Amino acid sequence: MKEKMAHQNTDITMKVLEEAYSTDNIVAKNFGITGNPKLVRATFPSLTLDEIRSDNILLLEDGTYFILEYESNPTMSDYFKYLRYVERLAERVYKETNKLPRIEIGVVYTSDIKKSNNLFDVGLFKFEVKQMYLSNFDDAEIYNRIKYKIENKIKLTNTEISETALLPLMAENREGMMREVFNMVKTFDKSSNEDKSVGFRLVTLLYSIGKNFISDELKKEMKGWLNMSVDIVREMVAESFEEGVGKGKAEGKAEGKAEGRAEGRAEGKEEGIKSLLDAIRMLNSNLQIEEIVKHTGLSVERIEELKKEL
Repeated sequence: MKEKMAHQNTDITMKVLEEAYSTDNIVAKNFGITGNPKLVRATFPSLTLDEIRSDNILLLEDGTYFILEYESNPTMSDYFKYLRYVERLAERVYKETNKLPRIEIGVVYTSDIKKSNNLFDVGLFKFEVKQMYLSNFDDAEIYNRIKYKIENKIKLTNTEISETALLPLMAENREGMMREVFNMVKTFDKSSNEDKSVGFRLVTLLYSIGKNFISDELKKEMKGWLNMSVDIVREMVAESFEEGVGKGKAEGKAEGKAEGRAEGRAEGKEEGIKSLLDAIRMLNSNLQIEEIVKHTGLSVERIEELKKEL
C-alpha cells in the first residue's frame, strides 16, 4: 500500500513541476521556454557508487532537452558536471531512439552572483550555457506583494507562484526566507480548497528549487507537509469531479460555445494533475478504462500504467 501511494505521489509531484515550468513561469520566460514542457528523469548512473543528478531536465515541445540548474557558487568545475550530464543524457536518448538529441543548458544564479562565465571551450569542442541572474530582481518588492496577497487571501497568479518559489534564492539568509515563505503557505491549510491546491503547487516548486540550499531539518519538514498534502489534493479532486472540471468539459463539448473553449484553455494547467487524480479515483471505483479515457482525456496506455500500481 505504501509503495502504491508513493508511486501515485511521485506522479502527482511530477505533474505539478511540469505545469510549474509553463510559459507563465519567470524562469521559463527568461530562457525562452514556450508551451508545456515535460519533466524528464534527471538521475544518471555514474562509474562510481554514487549517481549524479541534474536539478531538472525538461523535454520541450520542439524536442530539445533543456537541463536546468540552480547555482550559488559558480566555478569551472560546474562545467565538467554539465558535461557529464550532457554525455549521459545524450547516450540515454540515443539508446532509446537511435537519434542524437538537441540539448541546451540554463543556469539560474542566486542573487549574490552578479556575473559568471558562460562558455566552456577546450578547442576540440565548446558549448555555452544560458544564464539567469536573480540579482536583477527586486526581492523586497516581490516579497511584500506576495505577503500582502497571501495575508489578504488574494489568489496568486502562476507567475507569482514561480516568483515566490525563487524568493529564498534571492535572499541573503536563504534558510530563513525559505522557512518564512513555507510558514506563509501553511496558512492555506485553513483556507479554501483552491488555496490548498495552490499551496501544494507552491511548496512542491519551492522544495524542488531550494532543497540544495537548506538544512536537512527543514527539508524533512517540507517533505512531511507535502506527503500529507498530496492526500488532501487527491481528496479535493475526487469530491469536486462531478461538480467541477468534469461538468465544465462536458458542457463545453456539448454546446461548443466560445466561452466554453476559453474556460477550457484557462483550466488547461490544472487539467494534468486533476486528470491523473480523477483516473486514480475511477480505477479505485472499478470503472472501465474506456470510461476513464472518456472523462479524463488520458491515454489507454497511461491509465493501464496507473492500474498496475493500484
